[in-house]
Amino acid sequence: MYEEIEKKLGGKIQGVKVLKSGWSGEIISINVSNCTNKYIIKTYKSSTEGLENIKREWMGLNLLYNANYPVPRPILNSYENNSEPYLVMEEIDGDNLWTCYTKSSNEDKGILIDKFVETFYKLHQLDVSIVEKKYLEDLTDSFIKKEINDIGELIEKNNFYSFLEVISWLNNNMKIINKNTLSIIHRDYHPWNVIVDSSEKVYVIDLLWGIGDYRFDLAWTCTLMERSGYNDFSDKLLKKYEELKGKSIEDFEYFKVLATLRWLVNVNISLHTGENLNETRKEEFKAFILPLIQNGLKLIENSTHISITI
Repeated sequence: MYEEIEKKLGGKIQGVKVLKSGWSGEIISINVSNCTNKYIIKTYKSSTEGLENIKREWMGLNLLYNANYPVPRPILNSYENNSEPYLVMEEIDGDNLWTCYTKSSNEDKGILIDKFVETFYKLHQLDVSIVEKKYLEDLTDSFIKKEINDIGELIEKNNFYSFLEVISWLNNNMKIINKNTLSIIHRDYHPWNVIVDSSEKVYVIDLLWGIGDYRFDLAWTCTLMERSGYNDFSDKLLKKYEELKGKSIEDFEYFKVLATLRWLVNVNISLHTGENLNETRKEEFKAFILPLIQNGLKLIENSTHISITI
């Protein structure tokens, strides 16, 4: 991988530093001898879906960068080596927003939340036709149906039948959900996926992205923070988003259930199959994720009165 990158960038790689060895890959900082810029290599080498993940993130980076949305500049990618696909982007010199937030005064916390939410809101306001014009015609119901269908297929494939009652609840309540036009969504937006640079500008990373209802994206972020015990942050980001929107978020409880079910199915697949997990960190992942699963189940029960035992 390094030799290939050196050839493409025309310089020797120096100062290699692994910033994160995550559940499904690595994030590596490098210098290149012929330039002053620093770069990030992102790999999905332990993921069975690594190739598709890299392709999708690369596409999202280019779309958003060209739309002047604050993401790192995409540099190059490799799809040829299916066992270790990777992409290279510019490195943003800064820290994740959560680290900055926890170290800040109350006044600065408010400023950071405002930037965090304003950047999120800006994503949802982008013209979806930059992806494909056909998405201009789609509405909320088409997104929900696809999401429920995708979740249902995963449930059947992995024998997670205890979740089927929640699928029925989502289907039964879908008809009363207000319809919106769709937006570009991040699908995993949270303060660890936002970098604050030295000039206090924010950049968005780790794009799973797709086209969907912005309320799903917002619900994903709020429920992620609530599962982790950061309810105050969730409440403040929702309040700020509603302020920017100029109205309350309709049907939000429904989207919180939908987002939580999608997350629960995803993490349970990883736990049961080991798919998308770094082999050396499976036990660490289990210890980290099991309390969060219980919090997710509790949210679904509080909203739907459906009790799930895993």
